[in-house]
Amino acid sequence: MPGLKCARSGSIEFHGWKNRSYFALKTHEPCYAIIGNTKSESADQMPEPTKKIHQHDTVAGSGFRFLTEVIAWVTGTWVAGLVHPILGVLALIVMVGLPTVFTTTGDKKHRMVESPGPLRALIDFFQFAVAALAPWYVLPNWIAVACVAIVVAAIFFGRERLVWLFRGAPLQD
Repeated sequence: MPGLKCARSGSIEFHGWKNRSYFALKTHEPCYAIIGNTKSESADQMPEPTKKIHQHDTVAGSGFRFLTEVIAWVTGTWVAGLVHPILGVLALIVMVGLPTVFTTTGDKKHRMVESPGPLRALIDFFQFAVAALAPWYVLPNWIAVACVAIVVAAIFFGRERLVWLFRGAPLQD
């Protein structure tokens, strides 16, 4: 087994397998680059835009969904805060709290309140709507256009996950 270069420690002395990924044995941190091996075993570990991170999600879908959430948090809170500061605080709590608390089995590792797939998809579409509409009220038009493009990309790359959620998020297809 070759030595591994780990993401945080830079160590090359730890190696091992856990859940089909390389991990440092002492720190249990993910290791991304393999040192001293002629085979390219680490190519599987590097994220690609269309690589699946779980059965119904890709790196690109997850990344654009995260950007959409951040846009919704910032601009949605900003627009609500223009109406009244307390409304801005409540909007932030709702925008961050809903996707954090209500999760679906098989969608995320950590679940607080188990919810059906269609409810989670509706929460995502609520955030998509806020991220697409709110920037037009508080940001320059060219930035609002970029925000809408990010929302469209999140829907496009996350369409398989959204269909899975709307079908009730069955664990076995």
